[in-house]
Amino acid sequence: MATTTNGIYYRTNGEAAATSEAQALSLATSVDNAIGLVPLVPTSVSVGSGSATTSSSGKVSYTGASSLSLNGLFTTAYANYRIVFQHVLTADTGLNLRLRVNGADNTSAVYNNHHVYWGPGGNGVNIISNHTVFGALFGHGRQRGAYEVYAPQLAVRTGATFHGVAENGSGSTEQHTSSVLHKSDTQFDGVTLYPTGGTFSGTVQVYGYR
Repeated sequence: MATTTNGIYYRTNGEAAATSEAQALSLATSVDNAIGLVPLVPTSVSVGSGSATTSSSGKVSYTGASSLSLNGLFTTAYANYRIVFQHVLTADTGLNLRLRVNGADNTSAVYNNHHVYWGPGGNGVNIISNHTVFGALFGHGRQRGAYEVYAPQLAVRTGATFHGVAENGSGSTEQHTSSVLHKSDTQFDGVTLYPTGGTFSGTVQVYGYR
């Protein structure tokens, strides 16, 4: 956003001129901006147990959930997506993600994971082919991280990267980084997150970008 010598605000590509800062801000949030992350609101949310609520900006808060499914996220409006979460698990277990379409998880054994982790307990590498999930192999119950998901809405092989940190009750931490691939040309519109054991409580927000 820029301004002329007369104080008129406008988009830097010269389109959609605005005559006040309020109009400029409105334009910035309503147009399909080529830069920056755009928060998305899922069309529906479901949990395997517990409860979940969705704010007007799309942030989902969940409590005591055995799984969390977000529907209607991936569309032709954006090419790529960022899924940011923070939560606490009832046990020191892992976190999994499955791609989803038309209200159903894709559970086929076509997920490949390359995972690196390091921390006070040691370092390691896991390579898992023909798996049924995108795995984020946390070992502690407090987890924060983000998935970058590339072109899930297209009938191509969906790739993703992941980076996160996990903390136990005593403050010991592990860091985790993954690259993952879904090995079939399938269109998806949502995801399911779930712990490998117990339940989790926290928040997740999905953003779209080009």
